[in-house]
Amino acid sequence: FAGRLTGPAHPGMGADASGLVARHFFLVIDEDHLVPPDRGRVFEAARAFLARLDPSDRFAVAVLQSARLRSLVPFGTKIEVAGKALDDQQKNKYSFGLLGQQMFAAPMVREKERNAFKQLQRALQSLGAYPGRKEMILISRGLNRYEGTGGRASHASLDRELNDMVSQADRSRVTIHTLGVSGLEAEPGFC
Repeated sequence: FAGRLTGPAHPGMGADASGLVARHFFLVIDEDHLVPPDRGRVFEAARAFLARLDPSDRFAVAVLQSARLRSLVPFGTKIEVAGKALDDQQKNKYSFGLLGQQMFAAPMVREKERNAFKQLQRALQSLGAYPGRKEMILISRGLNRYEGTGGRASHASLDRELNDMVSQADRSRVTIHTLGVSGLEAEPGFC
């Protein structure tokens, strides 16, 4: 999460008092593909990311649960309020989401995965309407692109939905960053 993303102001693009174009970040935590040991690291990383934003940055936070995108905080929320919303979400009872369901009903899971891609595609379209730099950060173990169970690829896949989502990001001029849960280093005290 380190680094500072800034760019020159463009007239009419929502520049702040310093002349920088407002950056819009949309943080999505993919609860459908987390397992309980992931949660501490994921929510700590989300809070750390928000703490590093500049005062002129705008952000929103959502969770992907049961293949539905649910807003935790909308754009314009203060960091302290977002931190509380993340704390509350982390304390909520957790279900295994799509990971647990994959063992039982592959066709149903496939439709939920397809819907998850469509939810993210709609979010990208909405984010694209904002001025300035727009970035979606998706924290996940990974969406399952393949039909079937046990991680095996079958002939039919969800590549079309993935390609549609990437095309929507291009059209909306949104950069997507995906953070794999395994890439979040566990620090002392994290579980």
